[in-house]
Amino acid sequence: SDQLLSQAWDILGDRPGTTWIFGAKNFADRLEEARRLIAEALLKTPNYPKAHMYLGVYWQFIGDYQKALKCHRKAIELDNTYSSAYNNLGKTYAQMGNRKAAIENYKLALKHDKHFEYARYNLGAALLDGGDARGAIGELEKITQKLHCPAEVHFVLGCAYQIGGF
Repeated sequence: SDQLLSQAWDILGDRPGTTWIFGAKNFADRLEEARRLIAEALLKTPNYPKAHMYLGVYWQFIGDYQKALKCHRKAIELDNTYSSAYNNLGKTYAQMGNRKAAIENYKLALKHDKHFEYARYNLGAALLDGGDARGAIGELEKITQKLHCPAEVHFVLGCAYQIGGF
């Protein structure tokens, strides 16, 4: 299952999947291949939280947010400490425009993994989007203390400083 999911993630993460020859598949074909790999993983291990979460990410890409929510919730039901599932549940809520639910789930992701920098970034960006520049700064500054901090974090932090009047 992990090998299948790794191939699916290569596709969903926009990396060349191991099944692609000469980059000949278009994006829709690639997404369908990811869905097929995830479905195969779920057949092998139907109670694997990671597979349910990946299926949720697939549905996010497709734009079917209700199905994405269902998949992420299933992953959490199977492992209520699965921080990536909480983070992706938050991302789905953010895509749906429900900032409050997104923030709640980013916080749950961080409760279960305080070092989950992507969830911390998502939380900071959501706080800033909601007008809480100080809260965003508090979260984003924690990430900038890491050795390899992405430039995007510094950009959003700069925006938070500016909006917060710092």
